Amino acid sequence: MKPLISVIIPVYNEEDVIGECIDAIRKNDFPGKKVEIIVVDDGSTDKTIEICEKEKVKVIKQNHKGAGAARNLGVSKARGEIVVLIDADQLLHKNFLKEVEKAFKDKKIAGILPKEISISRDDFISKSILTNTEWTRIGEKEFKRGEEYTGDVLRACRKKLFLAVGGMDTKRGFYDDAIGAEVRKRGYRTIHLPEAVVYHYCPLSLKKLMGQAVWIGRSYVDYLRNKKKEGWMWRNVIMTLYGTSVLFSAGLFVFGWLVPLLYVAPFFLYEFRKMFLIFTKRKKPAYVLMVPVLDILKSVFRTFGMITKLVGFRKKVGGKLF
Repeated sequence: MKPLISVIIPVYNEEDVIGECIDAIRKNDFPGKKVEIIVVDDGSTDKTIEICEKEKVKVIKQNHKGAGAARNLGVSKARGEIVVLIDADQLLHKNFLKEVEKAFKDKKIAGILPKEISISRDDFISKSILTNTEWTRIGEKEFKRGEEYTGDVLRACRKKLFLAVGGMDTKRGFYDDAIGAEVRKRGYRTIHLPEAVVYHYCPLSLKKLMGQAVWIGRSYVDYLRNKKKEGWMWRNVIMTLYGTSVLFSAGLFVFGWLVPLLYVAPFFLYEFRKMFLIFTKRKKPAYVLMVPVLDILKSVFRTFGMITKLVGFRKKVGGKLF
């Protein structure tokens, strides 16, 4: 007998994607009676909930607390022994649930990471953001089914273990979904499952990209307040501040033309290498030219996010506090 699978989707103003996300779940090659869809609303002010109600899915509401808290709430209310943890901008391939169910027949497997494919809308800005995002995929290793996964982000997990490790750490902001290591400490395996595919929309507009960058910047501060010895996170902070400072490097001309040139040279050498590799892999020249522009934009808004967090600034924007 097939187990009940609960799909948990945290949402905040996701009217542009939530309908498509729900539709993809329902088109899965898996018995509908064995799939529970739970949408956890994190304080939406648009038509997200209206769409969910029209789709007749279970909706749980909370005051704005973030995606991690929403997932924790959703899992606590789930009836399934397996929980699938996705975002509203992710679309499950039609075989996703079937592949997950097959993998969890092994009782030692507690969590899986599927293959994620970045996608976008068909417009210049969205395609440019996608091209910029694809940089993280270039040169990635192709994993085989069942290969050990040693990271922290799980897209499917056994409910009892999710609850046993305390769920997601809401104090870590953007990095609140790091539970893989805690699951493995209990003697279970987490594996790659490339046959289970998730299509993940990149930010669909500059506004979405900037909002994401502010959130990430604020999360840097949250993370370091709790994990002060994490060197990789400090590197993220330094690179973000450096990327932002490139905008103001012209002020260094007071020290001569060579000083600002030497200052910005590492940034542009890195960006030119990045553009070259993306172009040779993806052949998208128009979008590739936007790579350094978007990188500077992300750095500026991540820096803004860090500053607002450090000074304790909290502003209500469309029902969301940042």
